[in-house]
Amino acid sequence: MQDENVWQSVCRALGDKTRRRVLVALLELPDADDTLRVPEDVHEGDRDERKLETALYHNHLPLLEQAGYVRWDPDAGRVGVGDDFGEIRPVLRLLHDNRADLPDDWV
Repeated sequence: MQDENVWQSVCRALGDKTRRRVLVALLELPDADDTLRVPEDVHEGDRDERKLETALYHNHLPLLEQAGYVRWDPDAGRVGVGDDFGEIRPVLRLLHDNRADLPDDWV
């Protein structure tokens, strides 16, 4: 992928708080083969869990999967690190490591 397309993909993925939560949760997994339960592992209590699940399944996870950042098994309700997660990992790490300097609602 060309650099410009990578940046567009990274920015699009990071453009929504729910997607940022999924990506940061994946970043924090102890093992790259681990998976998250969705919506349970990304629910922050600020939204109805059913609405969050609908948004994840119909919007956020398909976008992240298409970008290659996640592996998603909708039947099992599990999300793991995708083949192209390495493209976004440095940006996520930078943002996460400096989260104290970012607006409170970044994740």
